[in-house]
Amino acid sequence: MNRIIVPFLELKSGLATPRDAQTEGFIAGYGSTFGNVDDGGDICVKGCFMSSLLEHKDRGTMPFMFWDHKMSPVGEWRHIEETDKGLKCEGDIWTGKGIEDAEKARMVAKSNTRRGLSIGFKTREYNIDKKSGARNLTRLDVEEISVVMFPMNRSAIIEQIKSFSGELPTIRECETLLRDAGLSHKQTKALLSKGYDGLRDEDSSSQEEIAAMLQGLHQSITNSIA
Repeated sequence: MNRIIVPFLELKSGLATPRDAQTEGFIAGYGSTFGNVDDGGDICVKGCFMSSLLEHKDRGTMPFMFWDHKMSPVGEWRHIEETDKGLKCEGDIWTGKGIEDAEKARMVAKSNTRRGLSIGFKTREYNIDKKSGARNLTRLDVEEISVVMFPMNRSAIIEQIKSFSGELPTIRECETLLRDAGLSHKQTKALLSKGYDGLRDEDSSSQEEIAAMLQGLHQSITNSIA
């Protein structure tokens, strides 16, 4: 169920965790991450998306946004780039337009279920790890990126989704933001439960290291609302 293959097109998935963003229907996250073996025995190698992204840029196109790999768009990707972590994606689900699959995608992305993104791609170059048998994907053409319920790559995530409710972020969302900023699990718990004094009292890091982590948090918050 987690891996689907059609002629010349392969599908990979990642997890999703919601945060806040810019417009209703906005989502951002990772369609794939580098270095980890997914449930299909494949590893995306850093640099594998670059040629495809350059080709899209030259053509003035973007990969499609589908719901569960159905060949009918439910939104559009606005920005896609390869980072040190993986394939970072930002886009908008078309909400409020009477598109049933778009509403499904939106509800799954904002829910507490196992949210995910999945890339549909053509393999151009790869090699086999003789020890593990894993397939190292070194050059891919990205055709589409779907919102899905059953992700294959468990490290690729939707990190942001816009809510106009005006509610404060949940504890889970705060934990995600703090961990993304570089805090450990222990540091995150200390800061959320006892504030800065709790972080300072319970953490063995130097004041300079704590200041650097908090600077990372500031940058993460700035990126989330920019």
